[in-house]
Amino acid sequence: MEDVSRMDESARSPTDESKTDKSSPTGVDTGTKAVVLITCFLVNFLSLGFALGLGVLFVPILEIFQTSRAVTSLMLSLCVGILLTGSFVTSPIVQKIKPGNAIILGGAITLTGCIGGSFAPNMDIIIFSIGFVAGIGLSFAHLASYITVDAVLTTRKGLGVSLLTAGNGLGGFFSPILNAWMLEIYGWRGAFLLLGAIVFNLCVLGFIIRSLSDKVFHTSAKTTNVSFVKSLHLHLFKNLAFVLYLMCTFPLWVFILGENILIVDIGTSRGHSLQSSSFILSAMSIANVAGNLIAGFIISFSHIPGCIATAVSAVFCGSFSLALVYVNDYPYMVTLATFLGIFFGILPVALPVTVLEITGRASYSTALAYAFGIGGIADIVCGPIGGSFRDLTGDYDLLFYVTAGVCSGIAVALCALEGYIRHNRKRDKQDRTNSNSATMIRM
Repeated sequence: MEDVSRMDESARSPTDESKTDKSSPTGVDTGTKAVVLITCFLVNFLSLGFALGLGVLFVPILEIFQTSRAVTSLMLSLCVGILLTGSFVTSPIVQKIKPGNAIILGGAITLTGCIGGSFAPNMDIIIFSIGFVAGIGLSFAHLASYITVDAVLTTRKGLGVSLLTAGNGLGGFFSPILNAWMLEIYGWRGAFLLLGAIVFNLCVLGFIIRSLSDKVFHTSAKTTNVSFVKSLHLHLFKNLAFVLYLMCTFPLWVFILGENILIVDIGTSRGHSLQSSSFILSAMSIANVAGNLIAGFIISFSHIPGCIATAVSAVFCGSFSLALVYVNDYPYMVTLATFLGIFFGILPVALPVTVLEITGRASYSTALAYAFGIGGIADIVCGPIGGSFRDLTGDYDLLFYVTAGVCSGIAVALCALEGYIRHNRKRDKQDRTNSNSATMIRM
């Protein structure tokens, strides 16, 4: 019952907590908030851009080491997966050392992974260096950016999250283009070294965030002193709505992101050049930005529940995935991939907003870490699962069919979950009303 109460307390949109920003409780002025938001945007631009751009390096590395697609795709899926799953481990560390320092640490670790990948003698070392080491470094930076934005912004959090996640899409747009250029001139080893140098700029961004947001986190550290076990907020797993939402989003990440990271190989398998296929990935990524911004504005100003926004995303993603089965012509593939990217862009915006609606502010940071972690597990397996469809059947058509079916089923489940949440909120509100009435009668 207390979980339902927690949901009811947070039933208002996270953007409704404060309608005025003139006397911010964070003590951060509007100009500083803008700089922090832009800096966190750039953190995501570098972090997710790095991970999503690895799809361009997938094809030449596959040809050089002659491994299966399921094995080679671990470089991509493990990097994206560890970026999110690592939040299980990095969340307490980020809260302990503060987000700015965590981003600096993440930049240094990611550079180390890129150097290791550049000198790797075999596929196993590449998977470890790029997939695991670089993924852990990016996990520190990615989670820290969300925690920073949540702590600094007091209004329009949905819009803030959408702008933050737009960095993911823009990074995913420019990274494949940049990686294709570096691959042509310097080869894959040189590309890894240059990527390490680029992502090392996370350290600069970390210093900026540390200097601008130190007052906010320094104050919270003084007022909050909880044990490590309590900081895990294990009670979240007694919240049925939260658990069900994670179970619904897991397969969406597995199959939709699987299509995303393998789209370059999908394009080349249909006879298109590596450059042309890389542009499809860039088109999907820039379309993600549009989806992020559209979702942010709609959720912020119309207050559509996060579960419904996620269900809409699933329906359209499934529809465009099914259409890709019957389309081989390049212009039509780019068009469908673009629409798929737009509606997939809704999901990363709806996720943190929904988590806040369900769990409330007190548990938000940890709940978001768990949500990223579950998504990260899906990202780890999405590459091998998607690649195995090609290895077993010779094409990706079955992957598109399965994605369409999964998206349809999840959309129905999310609508049912929203009904369950509303029912519990109404019941809990009625219980409180009856309790207050009984108290007044006794008085």
